[in-house]
Amino acid sequence: NCMMTRGQGGQSSDDWLFEYNVVLNNSSTSANHGECLNPNERPLNRLVARYNVFRGNSGGDGLTGVIVANNSDNDNAAIYGNVFDSVSTGNGIITGTSQGSMNNAVVYNNTFINSTPATQDWINGPGAGNVAQNNLVYKMDASIGTGWTHDYNGYYATTNTPAEAHGATGASSPLVDAPAANDHLAGPTAAGISLPSYNTDPDGNVRGADGVWDRGAYEYVSGGS
Repeated sequence: NCMMTRGQGGQSSDDWLFEYNVVLNNSSTSANHGECLNPNERPLNRLVARYNVFRGNSGGDGLTGVIVANNSDNDNAAIYGNVFDSVSTGNGIITGTSQGSMNNAVVYNNTFINSTPATQDWINGPGAGNVAQNNLVYKMDASIGTGWTHDYNGYYATTNTPAEAHGATGASSPLVDAPAANDHLAGPTAAGISLPSYNTDPDGNVRGADGVWDRGAYEYVSGGS
């Protein structure tokens, strides 16, 4: 676990901030289920997880999830500007579990690459009131579990692609060089929805400054890498 709540009793742990981290090769075993951000013994409220890279998996078993509600609820999280690359999970990448619900999360402008949720759901319940917009999903199953409304996401070389009124799809990679871990955009995406409270990418670029609010963790910048 990167961070998890501890201590008995029902009082929630509030206002955690997890940002600008690189988390490599998380693992899980039958004796020690791995999760990265986890309300294990107390509920977690108003988590902010932004501008992180979660990459790879070690060991034979995947994590329950990367950002989860496991053993307690995870409420009102803001998850944006992250990259999830080649992670292996059981329930989903951002997910509730049988022991905790994911409620009222916003999942905006993240990039999900070549990952393998056993459920095939990159985001999953149980829970309610969760919203996913402006995310980019590449080269993986793209189904979505219960408890989520979703639109304005981009799906590239995906299977089980969900229908969205403003979704975008493509057959090739939208990224500069995903195998070399360069997860910047090779070009602009179809315009996402403007989300003014989340208008900066991990490099400090202002989203939509060129008139197009790109989907994914990184805003496209002409001449950038």
